[in-house]
Amino acid sequence: MKQNATQYYWLDLIRFSAALLVVLSHYRVTFFVEYGLLPATDKHFLAMVFYFITRLGHVAVLVFFVLSGFLVGGKSIIRIREHKFDIKSYALDRSVRIFLPLIGSLLFIIPIYLICDIKINMLQWLGNLLQLQGIFVAPVTGPLWSLSYEAWFYILFGATGVILSTYARGWGTLISCVILFICAFVFTKLNASYLLIWVSGAIAYLFIPIKPNKIVVALAIFMSFAFLALLQLSYSSRYLVSTGYSQEVLELCFSLCFSILVCMIVCIRPDHKVTIAINRMSVRLAAFSYTLYLTHYPLMVLFSHFGLQKSKHLDFYSVSMFLCAVTLSIVVAYTVYWIFEKRTQPLKKWIVVKLNTEAVHLNTSRHSSLFEKLK
Repeated sequence: MKQNATQYYWLDLIRFSAALLVVLSHYRVTFFVEYGLLPATDKHFLAMVFYFITRLGHVAVLVFFVLSGFLVGGKSIIRIREHKFDIKSYALDRSVRIFLPLIGSLLFIIPIYLICDIKINMLQWLGNLLQLQGIFVAPVTGPLWSLSYEAWFYILFGATGVILSTYARGWGTLISCVILFICAFVFTKLNASYLLIWVSGAIAYLFIPIKPNKIVVALAIFMSFAFLALLQLSYSSRYLVSTGYSQEVLELCFSLCFSILVCMIVCIRPDHKVTIAINRMSVRLAAFSYTLYLTHYPLMVLFSHFGLQKSKHLDFYSVSMFLCAVTLSIVVAYTVYWIFEKRTQPLKKWIVVKLNTEAVHLNTSRHSSLFEKLK
């Protein structure tokens, strides 16, 4: 087992691609009519490819769940197994990672909604900040629905980690049990099948091979695409009639196959100039993929407000405007990332230093008090 690996190849490329697919999906639905309403002259092969690719937004979110489980859940399982799980470090890492970009995106929404004359429900806004969307409040923007899932995955897993850790005693165990009870209630509101998808990614982390099996890789790719196709056929539209297959079952099957694929490809080292360049570029692009996921939707609302309308044709002008909107959303996302998400690591370090300083000060005060009593 290659548990000491510090870099998992190709995951950055997958993460940015998934974020971009979500953007493409939302923008295509907003700025183009559905495929069945296109004129007959526009229903050519390239149009079918374009509509198929921009239909994969929901699948991209499933990919995010798998990657999150793989990188967060899998590593935490190893730490629990080795009795190295630290709930303070875990809670700090996950909280800063989620909330700093989220606060930036929620602040970003306010001026856009004011410009577009959209009323902001502050109770809903605060509910989204506290990760209660889908439980007590609706998401402020479309993509935020999945963020509450991530937050509650982390909360549930953190509580489980405390209970399974050998150092957990007394109040820690009791509080963790209460948190697990709250999580049980939460997942009566949220879709519990997504938790299984997250767990599949976490379990896949335990089976990272030293060298990938080519047969398993090929089979995982084939099965992932097969279930992806079946999943797309399960969605009904004006042009397609649903096959009637259970979408939840197909999502689970796709995620399981994709989890197997992920644990295989992370140890395929780039060994060519092109693949090395792709991997390096992917690292830079993936750095702001979370911000891109959070900020593209309010920008889409702003574009609509300023006159970018739904096109009934798939022509050079409409596609050019679509690509310009996507490009602008990437540029804006990078700007917001530079202000907020890029500060994640410095903020973590500052908090750790602050907490350590406070702990030293508290211990010094206690020792001084004890010394005075002994005197």
